[in-house]
Order: sequence, then structure tokens, then C-alpha cells
Amino acid sequence: ESVKESVTESVARRERQVREASVGGFPEAIVDSKEYKVQFHTTAGAFTVVLDRALSPKGVDRFVELVEDGFFTDMLFYRVLPGFLIQFGVAADPAQQRRWDYTLGPDGEKIWPRPPLADEPNRAK
Repeated sequence: ESVKESVTESVARRERQVREASVGGFPEAIVDSKEYKVQFHTTAGAFTVVLDRALSPKGVDRFVELVEDGFFTDMLFYRVLPGFLIQFGVAADPAQQRRWDYTLGPDGEKIWPRPPLADEPNRAK
């Protein structure tokens, strides 16, 4: 009989796989590491998010901006898998979305208040 792996076991297994795959080392990051820790307090308890700009500079910057804007106050987090995943809805807030989304110019061209997040190479090749 097969026993289903728990989320905690799955995360631990995946972390082991990543460590084993990186025995030779990861390439050097192309941006300096800067770590942020954000603690959230919810009706189901508290959790801390740890972010490192060396892993995803633009993504971390955008997340920190949301925190500083108070975006997560009274936010519904509808799924938290410890050590792995947090899901919530950014696109559900039209005011926040407008800060990042484009409008159409007179000739139908996209006008961005900020450039969209492109794929970001975070490691030297």
C-alpha cells in the first residue's frame, strides 16, 4: 500500500534534491544578496517570508513595494504551504494593478507606468 507524502515531507525531499544537485555549487549571483524578512500575522497564526534579491531582484523589489504600500493589510491568504508556497490575489485589487499595467496610447501602443517584469537572469552563466 502506498503512503501519501505529507507537504512537509515533500518540501524536505525537494530541499534535499536541490542541495544534492547543487553540490558543485551554483554560479555566482549577478546582484548582491540582500535579505528581507516580512512577518505576517493572520487569523490562522503568524508566518515569516524570507526574500533574497540575489535570487530574484525585481520580484523581491515588487514584493517589498507591496509590503511598504500596506497592500497585504486585511489580505486574504487562501493557501499557505510552509517552506514552499503562499497564494493570495494581487490582480484582484484594481488600484494596485493599475500601477503595473499598461494603458493604450493614441496609436494602440502599450504605455507602461513601469516596465513589466521580464525574465531576470539572476546567475552568471
